[in-house]
Amino acid sequence: MSMICIFRDKFHPIIGGVETHISSLLESMPRRNFLVLTNRLPNTPKEEQYLPNSRIVRLGPVSNDFVPYRNRMLGRGLFPFRMLKDVIRIERKLKYLKNNPFDIVHVHGIDISQNLFRFNYMMAQDIFSPFSWVGKIRNHKLLTVHGLDSIYSDNNFFKKYEKRAIMQFNNIVCVDEYIYQHVTKWVSSERNKQVWYVPNAIDTDLFRPIHNGLINNSQLNAGLVCRNDVLHGIEIAAQLTHVLPENIKLNIAMAATREEINNFKLKCNPKNVNVVENVEQSKMPEFINSQDIMLNL
Repeated sequence: MSMICIFRDKFHPIIGGVETHISSLLESMPRRNFLVLTNRLPNTPKEEQYLPNSRIVRLGPVSNDFVPYRNRMLGRGLFPFRMLKDVIRIERKLKYLKNNPFDIVHVHGIDISQNLFRFNYMMAQDIFSPFSWVGKIRNHKLLTVHGLDSIYSDNNFFKKYEKRAIMQFNNIVCVDEYIYQHVTKWVSSERNKQVWYVPNAIDTDLFRPIHNGLINNSQLNAGLVCRNDVLHGIEIAAQLTHVLPENIKLNIAMAATREEINNFKLKCNPKNVNVVENVEQSKMPEFINSQDIMLNL
């Protein structure tokens, strides 16, 4: 039976947009076998069965990249060790891919090996390419692009880095139309590149439109699901709370640390905002369905 490898630095128990996308993909294809190749996390097993058709393999060294250092100087001092960990993990993943003949290697996102990316950014050139391994494996390869930082920055480094990463693949899926438009321009001169626009799916059993007479309600609940990310409009959300009418409440489900959430609250009008931190994936439909209207910043 065929086996598909999902390649992603972050996965369960970490929850995010891409991780939710992958989980939905595994659940919706029960007749296919999957192996999720990801980073080793603290206090998690090296291998575990995730679903009847999917298994997780976590390769070390253990990654602490998703836990910010409270001491900035300590974080800077340990940065070279984080880079070294990235290099070791890439080599181990490459060896694993070579030793296991997967039918397809499906890479999700170009935000892998973030410490190497950060070093490249500081040096303003692509010295350590996290995608240099792609050409070393013979498996069929597929890339799903979930976002492009170059769209939000005038720094040409982002465009060069993302374009170089995308060019390593002949089959590319874009989950948003704006991503599709940029990627098709980049690969337009390459005849062997195939680009598809496949938008993220919505489970209509969990999420559905509710018509409850919004105009007649004395209180309007506006919902926002986001991360503590300036690029995705979090500063706009804070400013919005200061101009909202008294009858509109902005309810935000935010993925962030407790310190980041407290700092965000200080920027908001407390009368018009309610912040719920790190809502579990299973409870997200309940949060969204409790709102009168959802915002997308």
